[in-house]
Amino acid sequence: MRSVVCEIGAAILVAVGVLAGCSKGESFPGPSMPPATDNVGPEKSYTAIVTVKQNEKGAIYFQLDENKRLFPQNYEHPFTGLRRVICELQETDGNRCRILWMEFLEQEIMTSGMISGPDSAPYDDPPPGGPYDFPQDPLDILEDWMTSVEDGFLTLHYSTWWGDGSVAHAFLLIRGTNPEDPYEVVLSHDRKSDASLEKADALICFDINDLPSTEGQYVNLRLKWIDCEGKPAAKNFPFKSRTQ
Repeated sequence: MRSVVCEIGAAILVAVGVLAGCSKGESFPGPSMPPATDNVGPEKSYTAIVTVKQNEKGAIYFQLDENKRLFPQNYEHPFTGLRRVICELQETDGNRCRILWMEFLEQEIMTSGMISGPDSAPYDDPPPGGPYDFPQDPLDILEDWMTSVEDGFLTLHYSTWWGDGSVAHAFLLIRGTNPEDPYEVVLSHDRKSDASLEKADALICFDINDLPSTEGQYVNLRLKWIDCEGKPAAKNFPFKSRTQ
């Protein structure tokens, strides 16, 4: 949604502007943050996309990767289930950190669908139009560290055309479009007839842990969408189901 950019404000615009050209450069997903540099370490700050979780004792923590947890000292929001946030962190001592700024990511829905045809089953609440019988308005997925699959979430840094900000775009992640590959998903983008006044970036995420369990192994997740030139596009991600 365009509102994501507006809500994040100057902090995320700086992060996007400075870090959009960075790539994690890894074969498998690590923490959603820029590559390590000399100024990243204890008492140094860095931007990251993390999952907010709660342990068995009720303490809130940030999941950075499969093994690293940080307990924020100044987190003031009630726990409402797993949430993805973008934030600037400052690690202090041990496994604790301070939040310098933080914004919740817009979390969209994954639903089930089948390609339209005489033998196909209908998907949940089918929207009209598009090659799969759901909207596929164009957008570009940006190749940077913020676009990732980790911890059972698909996080997308995308760019598309917007009007004056008064129209909220709608997104769905459609599973089940390829009966031969349960890990192939299609991104549905409905711009709701919004005007094309300017192109701008935003962040969205999907909880994809309802896909078939990968049983502790990495599998290939294939994402398909229509790019801003109106052409089919696809990107592969290594995906492992969330276990904690």
